[in-house]
This record gives sequence, C-alpha cells and structure tokens, in this order.
Amino acid sequence: SGPFSNTFRIAVGRAWRKPWDGLAGHAFLVQLWSCAGDFIIAARGSCWIYNSRMKSWWLRNSLLIAIKATLCRMHAEWSYQPQHTIGNGTYGTHEERMVLGQLDRPMFVTALTGGRLIVSESYFNHRVQVFTPHGEPERAFGSFGFGNSDFYNPAGLTATADGRNLFVADCYNHRIKKLSLPHGSLVETAGSYGDAAGQLAFPSGVAIWGNLLYVADSHNHRIVAFDLRLNFRFTFGKRGDQEGQLSFPEGLATWSNSANSEGFFVFVADSGNDRVSVFSDKGVFTRSIGSAGTEPGQFDYPIGISLCNSHIYITEFEGQRLQVFTLHGQYVSTLVVPGAGRLVGILADVRRIVVVDWDLRRLHVMLRTKATKSGKTNNYTAAGYKGPVFFGLPAFWSSD
Repeated sequence: SGPFSNTFRIAVGRAWRKPWDGLAGHAFLVQLWSCAGDFIIAARGSCWIYNSRMKSWWLRNSLLIAIKATLCRMHAEWSYQPQHTIGNGTYGTHEERMVLGQLDRPMFVTALTGGRLIVSESYFNHRVQVFTPHGEPERAFGSFGFGNSDFYNPAGLTATADGRNLFVADCYNHRIKKLSLPHGSLVETAGSYGDAAGQLAFPSGVAIWGNLLYVADSHNHRIVAFDLRLNFRFTFGKRGDQEGQLSFPEGLATWSNSANSEGFFVFVADSGNDRVSVFSDKGVFTRSIGSAGTEPGQFDYPIGISLCNSHIYITEFEGQRLQVFTLHGQYVSTLVVPGAGRLVGILADVRRIVVVDWDLRRLHVMLRTKATKSGKTNNYTAAGYKGPVFFGLPAFWSSD
C-alpha cells in the first residue's frame, strides 16, 4: 500500500496514472482473481489491481467498463511469430511421398517428451511420424493394412504423461491402438465397427485425462471413454443439433483447474454443428461455444482443438482459420497462419503453436515470443483490433 505514480499497460493499449485511493469503504468483495502473483479485486463497481513487481495497489473505477472479456494476463504481452514449416507440401509419386519427413494429408499432431512432435498421416502413407522440436524427421511407424500393426487413415493421437505410450485412432479400421514408445510396438487395441458399447465408427480425436481416454466416435455422433488399458467405460452424446447433442465430432481436448474448483471439462469440436460443445468428465453438457458462420467467433467445420494459457485454440477445415477463445467461450482473436489451406489438428503449448495444414501437406510452427514494450511485434489480428493480447482471463469480467 501507499502512494505511487506508475503506468500500467492494458489490452486497449492505454495507460493511466492514478494516485492511491485506498480500500476503505469498499469492503464488499465480489471476486478475487490471481495470475502469477498479480491480483485483481472487483467490488461494487470498483476494481483494484495489485502489481506484484511494483508492490502497489492500483484503483480504476471504470475498469470493468473500459475493458471487456478479451483482457487477460496483465503482467506480460506475448505474440506468436511464424517460425518454420514441417513437410515441403510436394505431392509426388507414392515412393516420394513415403520418404521420411514427407507428409501426405497429415491429420493430427501431439507432443512427446523433449518437445518432439508426432503426426498422423492419412491417404497414401497411413503412418505416424516423429519429428524433433526443430522439425527434423526421426522415425516413422505403420503402413497401410488391416492387421494389428497396420493403419488405415490414422487420425487423433495422444501420449501418456510419462511418454511411454501413444494412443492412436485408427480411423478406417474403427479401433484405438495403444503403442509403446519410442518404437511404436503394439500393446493393445480396442474397438470394431458398430454402435454397441465399446464399438466405434470412424474414430477421430482422442484425449487423456487421469485414467480415462476420451474418443470422438465421429460417425456414431458420441464420445466414448476407455480406461488406459482400453477397457470400455461409458459413452455420452447422441446425434442432433440441440444442446448436448453432437454431429460428426472430430477434435477433443480436456481441461481442469483444481486451483479454483471449477471442475473438469471435455471440449469437443462438434464439427457438423459448427460449434464446440463442453461436457463434464461424466458427459454432462455444460455449454457450447460458437455457431455456424464466417464472422469472428463463428465456425465453418471446426476440427482441431487445443487448450493452453487459459485459452482455447480452434482450427476450421472449411473456414481455414485459427481462432482463439477464453475458456468461457468469449472470442479473443483470429491468429494469422500464413498461406493456410484447410486446417485440421492443432497443438498449443507454452512456447509454440503447431497447426496441421491438410491442403498444403505441412505443419505451420509459430513460436511464442515476448512482445516489445510497444506491443508492435504482436501477430494477433482481430476484427477492429490490432494490439496487445493478454492471457489468463478471469471469468467475472463483463462490460455489462
């Protein structure tokens, strides 16, 4: 506490100089939110910000109106800089497409230990490839076929936290495969074509949380849960366009915030309904994000979905965009992917975004970098706004 005269940059790029007004007379606490040591308190229309570096409380009575829900993590500004691509996009002959490092209709991507990437390929290659963090090919495993060691258009994939196992949706073989790493040896399989318990019809995205593996059972319009030994557990969802119903779900992501007891959620790219549907870990519908269309915040066949920094990153196949939302579904921005075709899988982590380009047969890699003090290096582009974008939105912000 005490007097101060520092400046503070917020989302719209303005800065205020405000003398200390104290907290006396404003004891009614609405909500407290913290991020990396910075605290925000809102009370009866007033807002105080505690900056841990300046050791000061800052009062701004109009802050709740001045900034909307796109305001996030106030202590830093970040941007994503296009860095490089993986795969040269050349079509070529079958033999040329099978060369290590070449990609043919890549679908999904996930991270392995040490920042390595693993990518599924459909169409002619029917394999998964492992790349170093710098995009150099390491190895590939799988080939076309119907046997236990084969793939037929592999799709979603995810690795266990210890990096020992990989789960792959073997889409056209209607099954899930559990492989050991680093060599891709088969451990177990589950599923066969059908709509009974434990059966699948063109499985797509997969995601792990705890001891459960969630699978987007695309043509059965539902989500199937297995344990990590691939024993069937339960399903949720059915075909339709009403709340809680699904239509050709594709990508999956899971999220939990134990710090504030908000619970555990499964985010589903509800592709046929042009939205993202959100469920509890047991399949109880909680909310949806987006609607059909081409405006910011709308979708044209979303497929890839990844969560990082309290944000949702969603790719569109027909819309050919990468949009960013808060966890509560508020539109933040559209990230520019240079020269993008139709986009499918996505991986977002604390240092990069990797986007799978179906048309161009490559991965777009964008590194997360800290912006300059002026924010001029930020690469986010949104309708009507080009400026600093912050991370970590508190749920209670509103312009109402």
